[in-house]
Amino acid sequence: MPDELYLCIDAGTSVIKVSALDLSGREVAHAERRNELTQARDGTAIQDMAGTWSKTAACLREIGEKLDRLPARVAALAVTGQGDGTWLIDGDGQPVGPALTWLDGRARDVVARLRATPASDLFYRSTGCGLVSSIQSTQLAWLQEASPETLARAETAFHCKDWLFYKLAGQRVTDVTEGCINFGDIRSRTYNEEIFEALGIGRQRHLVPEMVDGTRFMQPLVGTAATECGLREGTPVVLASQDVVCAGIGAGLLVQDRAVACSIFGSTGIHMIPEMDAGDLTFDGEPSGHVHLVPGTSAGFRLETHLAATLNFDWVVALIESAVAAMGYPTREESAGTVLDRVLDAETRHTALYHPYIHPSGERGPFVDANARASFNDLTLETRFPDLVRGVVEGLALAARDCYAKLDAQPSLIRIEGGGANSAHLRQALADALQTDVESAARAPGPLGAACIAAVAIGAAADLDAAARAFGLDEPAGGELTRPDPARSAYYRQRYLAFRETRHAMAGAWALLNG
Repeated sequence: MPDELYLCIDAGTSVIKVSALDLSGREVAHAERRNELTQARDGTAIQDMAGTWSKTAACLREIGEKLDRLPARVAALAVTGQGDGTWLIDGDGQPVGPALTWLDGRARDVVARLRATPASDLFYRSTGCGLVSSIQSTQLAWLQEASPETLARAETAFHCKDWLFYKLAGQRVTDVTEGCINFGDIRSRTYNEEIFEALGIGRQRHLVPEMVDGTRFMQPLVGTAATECGLREGTPVVLASQDVVCAGIGAGLLVQDRAVACSIFGSTGIHMIPEMDAGDLTFDGEPSGHVHLVPGTSAGFRLETHLAATLNFDWVVALIESAVAAMGYPTREESAGTVLDRVLDAETRHTALYHPYIHPSGERGPFVDANARASFNDLTLETRFPDLVRGVVEGLALAARDCYAKLDAQPSLIRIEGGGANSAHLRQALADALQTDVESAARAPGPLGAACIAAVAIGAAADLDAAARAFGLDEPAGGELTRPDPARSAYYRQRYLAFRETRHAMAGAWALLNG
């Protein structure tokens, strides 16, 4: 019927969101809840699994309050969310303690040991991913050493979206993207049994669920979940890929005529390009980055990710607030990007060179170093606070250039999303640093990508290409378009060389500082 809707769950690390999209991909209702993250200085970053589910259900009920006859109008319910991490349940389907999120860094010592063995090369050649502490495979290796009793109580290892799909549809599965990132072969799109043994987690093989393709797999909504969410029992539930893949699909990376890339400036920074035949990829050099397979196609997205993007903005704003509070002035309730853009409207004299490695777990892309730390360089007596803030913004743009260089990519357009996309100064710095057009999105790409997968799964579209074009993803994204300033090209070329040289020189100092 013409008023049918796609409901798209996007369970992020900070916010759980549910969007209702009409058949043209237009959002007609939205609900969200904050998702608490518990962190500690030892690298702990955990979330309550039951709380994540209850907030998701609350968002779905809120959509029902906003839209007439919602249960009868839902064509499909698609589930996406934060990637990586380890969400364990027991035989009765109950959580085995809190979930380890992708931000949990306690596996860093295990990763350092594994990266010095042949297992690292095997893993990289098979999965297309570098070993880092955020992924489930290394977290299981850490749990095996640090908390074997936890694994003894577990029967299934999920990711966030898999856990929500289980609550909605009662099935213990994961999708092809997550499965291959952690334990798979990107050419066969199946599990590689050698990886379990090479990482020393063969005893945990039974925890890993069946891997499915979301465009070919759907299950009916179970009665208990239907009651809790205010929906109709039997509604098709689709396991979409993780949020990054859905964002890439929703950004139109698979249906654009020009060389389009996508950068996500959220808490973390993600920079990705499409590969239409991921099975043809080969890997050498320093293992880093990820290959995220796209369901229903031979394609994949190659990514380089750095751990801290707008976390750097948050730090600067907290710095401003602490200084203002110390001087007895009130603080402002504004977004970090708004505050920084206002500061950057002031005159700058001597911009500092900044490395944005401010996350306590170090860095994971385009290089892996748990000891990496943020730093300012090139300070002079002329340097003022706006120069430091501009340095932070330029540092994120240079880190993005570093990631695209590792991907050997020269996009003609970068579609930008996440909280950082709201900063005009960051958009301009990114355009200038890479000498390419930067376009923000008028519609949230994540829900669009999840809806595309759902449309194929229920037979409403023949394939992802058809679904993407039906939603107009082959057209301009409709947001702000920022063009590079050619006069800044030489400046950023020199800054980037200094950025790279300085980070290489700092590795030894980082090790000493964190020893």
